[in-house]
Amino acid sequence: MTCRRCQHQTCKRFGYFGKRRIQRWRCNSCQSTFCEPHAKLTRATMISQPELAARAIQCLLEGCSIRSTERITGLNRNTIMRLLVLAGHRSQRIMDAMMRGLECRYFTRLTNAFSKKLSHLKAAVALHFAYYNFCRVHTSLRVTPAMEAGLTAHVWSVAELLGTA
Repeated sequence: MTCRRCQHQTCKRFGYFGKRRIQRWRCNSCQSTFCEPHAKLTRATMISQPELAARAIQCLLEGCSIRSTERITGLNRNTIMRLLVLAGHRSQRIMDAMMRGLECRYFTRLTNAFSKKLSHLKAAVALHFAYYNFCRVHTSLRVTPAMEAGLTAHVWSVAELLGTA
């Protein structure tokens, strides 16, 4: 292994780090430590499967906890929280764009599962409102509230809700 700092070939193994056990090295001449080249995870590679992201959001909307969603989908809990915040912001944009000048009923059920941060709570509430109005068919109306108000012509899927905004 070649040192990245001094370009010497005198390097020895210096342990591992991370879940994937990436090899660390130490240069004998300059004493700097570095790791072997590896592919870094970016936000784009964390969510490379949109159907898995939609499944995670569907689990959250059905009332599953973050940890149970993590077990079901195999995604990391931090990725699930980023998905929740992203979906919440998109849902809020949809609600702001489409739900202007309509009568609002009172909010009867508020989840406190996402309330460690205010931004997470706002995202969860926006996501639940958008799901309630665009994706969930109600038994009393037999359509979604958005269809009843004339905003859409069909029931949206969760993937469609996430991809619209």
